[in-house]
Amino acid sequence: MRKILVMTGIRSEFFFLRPLLEAIRDDDELELILIATGANLTPMHGNMVEIIEKDFQISAKIENLIFSDSKSSRIKSLGVQLPLFIQTCESFSPDILFTTGDREEAAVMALAGTYMNIPVFHYAAGDLGMGTADDTVRHAISKMAHVMLTITEDSEQRLIRWGEESWRVHIVGHLGQDRYRTTPVIERSELFRRLGLEDKPTVLVLQHPAGLSPEQAGHEIEQTLKACVKTGHQTVAIYPNSDPGSHAMISIISKWEKDGKIKAFRTIPDELFVNLLRNIEVLVGNSSMGILEVPYLHIPVINTGIRQTGRAVTNHVKFTECKEEEIFGVLMSILNNSDIASEMRNAPNLYGDGFAVDKTIKILKETPLDKRLLLKNFS
Repeated sequence: MRKILVMTGIRSEFFFLRPLLEAIRDDDELELILIATGANLTPMHGNMVEIIEKDFQISAKIENLIFSDSKSSRIKSLGVQLPLFIQTCESFSPDILFTTGDREEAAVMALAGTYMNIPVFHYAAGDLGMGTADDTVRHAISKMAHVMLTITEDSEQRLIRWGEESWRVHIVGHLGQDRYRTTPVIERSELFRRLGLEDKPTVLVLQHPAGLSPEQAGHEIEQTLKACVKTGHQTVAIYPNSDPGSHAMISIISKWEKDGKIKAFRTIPDELFVNLLRNIEVLVGNSSMGILEVPYLHIPVINTGIRQTGRAVTNHVKFTECKEEEIFGVLMSILNNSDIASEMRNAPNLYGDGFAVDKTIKILKETPLDKRLLLKNFS
């Protein structure tokens, strides 16, 4: 039986990993070692650990988050996490480290796997997503990884151009689309009742700090909220991730909710969140979810600011500067022009078919864990 160690440090990551975690947990040939860390252990982000523990046994918890708007806080958190994760690997002796994307947890796992000769499988390798340090970190992780799982063909070819051996790189699509395919439908009126929302046209805001200018994060979320509220539609905001700048954003979101202008959530249980997405008019913000996941649901997306620029996109997304009037103008063009809205909703989906989990499980089970895998050869 292969022991697969997965470490999750943030809300968005856990939710799109969830279908894969369930598949690993339920497979007779695999054993799931699940580590919770980072923002998943903090009340500020909705006590995600409690949500995780409803369906999964957490093998270990690593408390490392230095929650601050300081630019140094993330790398300090990584420094705390690394030795604790190494101890975790020594305790559980995993066969595979399955790491995701570009955050601190992924970098820690790649470093540990490289030095401890544990195969690292890097999911969402090869993507581009400018605007934070994450983009650079992602590619460094791939250089340390032994197997790379990509969302698109574009990412696959980029990795091969950069010298990765082609047999190490596999296209699987986005795991988040599997949850949209499999999550049961909740009737709209029941959904809005359970969320405490009015049953009316709704705009959803999911925006994080842009890593190169965290000091602007508060101003930027306020520009977005002003534009959304001005439409007259119900505006729902989800708290940002734990990146530097998030303190200021949360302060603004809380003030707007207290003033009765918006409805805000620290987090929303996954079944309710997926169904909320199914019933909104537009998603506004800068989450990678808007680029990579929601095309499965045919939702128009407005991406504000520089975060996510560089990713492969179709016309389901419109990019704007993080300025009230520009965001408002694009919003109104979507809300008031059925042709524009239809074109965005019917854009092609580049990011998968809703069956990424099956492809990933096959790779986890069938990849030989031998010396050839561990000894990388860059062309």
